[in-house]
Amino acid sequence: MANVNTVLGPLDTSKLGFTLAHEHILPTSAGIQQVYPELIDREGTIRDGVAELRQAHREGVRTLVDVTTFDAGRDVRLLEEVSRASAVNIICCTGIWMDVPRAFWGATPDTIASLYVREIEESIEGTGIKAGIIKASTDKGRHHSGRRDYSSRGREGPAEDRRTHHNSHLGVREGRRTAGANLPGGRRGPGPGV
Repeated sequence: MANVNTVLGPLDTSKLGFTLAHEHILPTSAGIQQVYPELIDREGTIRDGVAELRQAHREGVRTLVDVTTFDAGRDVRLLEEVSRASAVNIICCTGIWMDVPRAFWGATPDTIASLYVREIEESIEGTGIKAGIIKASTDKGRHHSGRRDYSSRGREGPAEDRRTHHNSHLGVREGRRTAGANLPGGRRGPGPGV
């Protein structure tokens, strides 16, 4: 059987169980936790995330895919802590959300893809935690400036067979309105910002 990277290490896909496929435990913005930490209640987020995911686990959830990218403030150590304490597997992502980062504007698709591959095969920010999914979510493939979207979609090579998650502007809005999956037995799961 194939494995998928989780924040606690590789997991046999046969053990994924009931999975919430689009969630955000702590969405923010890149750098906010480092520059303005007073704006983020990190400990409260961990406490609430653990409590809600323990409840979700009791109701049948076994895995959550957190699609918070680096530019949306991804915190893989927070995800690791929540996963370990809640017994819910968390798969984190690499990639980008909506607005192509300025540093990517002049980069080639191969350069950007190599960054994503590194976060899948080596680790994210030297943590030892590896991404299990690529999120390529932009506004219709173009930055508002008209520059091309340099996601790894369509790129040939090592990342070509990676799992990808892509949503348009509409998909993100829909995801926020409808997040919170129906669990076994008809119960509702955690919604956005678990």
